[in-house]
Amino acid sequence: MSKQDQISGALIGAAIGDALGFIIEKKKTDDAAIFVEELKKDNLKTFNQRTYPREYAFGQYSDDTQFSIILMKSIIECKRIDPQDYLKKLLKENKAKNLIGL
Repeated sequence: MSKQDQISGALIGAAIGDALGFIIEKKKTDDAAIFVEELKKDNLKTFNQRTYPREYAFGQYSDDTQFSIILMKSIIECKRIDPQDYLKKLLKENKAKNLIGL
């Protein structure tokens, strides 16, 4: 397996973990257990209404994944970690979201 495949796999795994886990961040262990049981029953709509004030589409990822995507784009373009480029991309992304009302 190539280094690129390993990095891609790690990023995809992190994004999947984020999509499954961010909805229960800072929740009690009991709430996390309920989430897993509701997920097994394919009943997340009920879970969302009961324990989370905002509804997200299943599989929606958080800003953690978005920041990782932006960082990887910066590394690919600059061929290294460039804090200035990363910041520029973060600010551009934030401005775009503000323009469309997110």
